[in-house]
Amino acid sequence: MYLNASFSAKKIYDSVIKNNLNKDTAVEMLLSLIEGSDSVNIRIECIEVFGKIANKSLKVFKILENYLLSDENPLVRAAAAKATINNFPKISFNSLSWTIEHDSSNIILKTLYEGFQNSDKEEFDILIIKLNEKLKTIYGIVSKECKFLLDLDVQVNFFNPNFFNIYLSNSITGVISGNYMMCATKNGHVKALNLSNWEISKLPDSIGNLIELNHLILKDNKIKNIPESISLLKNLETLELGNCQITSLPDSFGNLKKLKKLTIERNFQLNSISNAILQLAKDNISQKYIDNSVKPNEAFVLALLEILYGRELERLNNNESMINRDKAWHYKVNENNYIVGIYLFNKFIKYLGIFPEQICSLKYLEELWLPNHALKSIPESIGELINLKSLNLRNNKIEIIPESIKKLKKLDSLKLADNRIKEIPEWVKFKFLFEG
Repeated sequence: MYLNASFSAKKIYDSVIKNNLNKDTAVEMLLSLIEGSDSVNIRIECIEVFGKIANKSLKVFKILENYLLSDENPLVRAAAAKATINNFPKISFNSLSWTIEHDSSNIILKTLYEGFQNSDKEEFDILIIKLNEKLKTIYGIVSKECKFLLDLDVQVNFFNPNFFNIYLSNSITGVISGNYMMCATKNGHVKALNLSNWEISKLPDSIGNLIELNHLILKDNKIKNIPESISLLKNLETLELGNCQITSLPDSFGNLKKLKKLTIERNFQLNSISNAILQLAKDNISQKYIDNSVKPNEAFVLALLEILYGRELERLNNNESMINRDKAWHYKVNENNYIVGIYLFNKFIKYLGIFPEQICSLKYLEELWLPNHALKSIPESIGELINLKSLNLRNNKIEIIPESIKKLKKLDSLKLADNRIKEIPEWVKFKFLFEG
């Protein structure tokens, strides 16, 4: 059959939908279109239309079966598998069974897994068992958890079963501390997973399938959002998200009751702190600071800063000085165990992208040093720090000095050099001579 060069699978499908073309003729036209082209995209588009027009003829099945079993491109085979599952459950057992046994492409295995899961056809029951056994053999974990690895393979081209098995480890500690892909399993479940430095842009929703996961390291990726399914990880104790591109965190974080360590440092697109994160800081992380004699109603601020800075804060003696230090992650308390000093900085790396206004609840705070970060603003509530004597915010991205700083009657040192402040208020010049 001769087809006009401008004819496409979409136009054929549209003609069927509008009743301008019967299904048998459409099948012939699609077949002619496929046979006349070497394009992978055209083959996939035609196969998808074969499935959509729901022509249940044996001829269509044989066409799909041919592409499923013999096409060299896994994307084409996957399209044929999907159309076959959806349209020919009663006669496709042998071809799908052969595919499970002989096709090693993760794209195909993922398509089969999703197709069987989304179908209620009893014809697939035996095939589901067979596929699950193959996945267990490949990955050494339960099939439900394999779904995450299959999804990950679609996003990361160099991920494959061999790579996964090479970096299997018996050491959970080693997995947590590593800077590359490592995984620890136990009794068929993933217990610790490190996917640092993989340039992952999206975390698959199927991360929620790893129900026995205790430790998840995702730092140094390009992830912008965390799926709500993260809340299904009821056994998660560690979650590291440092140096990604996180813009927001889901409220479902509040369901991670066992989480003991959460780090989100160097996510400079993050503009606010969710209530779920605040609650996690209070409920899950602050106890260590309470145990170190910090007042319970102030300990959560240190816990929150730990999350934002990416490491546990250490207590200093009151006579120890921060002057001439290149880096710090410390705090001080007075004789009544109220926080009087917070010092977070690193001369070489910026960590904080947001000034947590919860700091401004520390009524006894005397020194606050947050230089060399990427802070864009100072909260108006800074004026509530009535005992503040020293404020160091040098080398940030601050544009405006809030009027509320005027309320800080005890403030005698204000360091704001190397910011983006266009105009210095007269009262600042008068009181501080704008010290550097």
